Amino acid sequence: TDGRWYVYALSDPGDGAVRYVGISTDVVRRHKEHLRTSSLSCGNHRERWLFSLKRDGFTPAFEVLEVTADWRESERKWI
Repeated sequence: TDGRWYVYALSDPGDGAVRYVGISTDVVRRHKEHLRTSSLSCGNHRERWLFSLKRDGFTPAFEVLEVTADWRESERKWI
């Protein structure tokens, strides 16, 4: 990694509400992982939400909120 961390949000496509804030050094890979996870009907709250969106023909909006070297502080701020 080059020291850059991306703080990102997954939002509901219906109302735009942010449902999940996460961090990654590779947002393209992480976004794909979230979409793959959405094939699971069990798991944690995020996975169940992603599954229900996919079941209904939707995908979450994915937005980079911040690029930072100090991901801990940035993630805390956005959550």
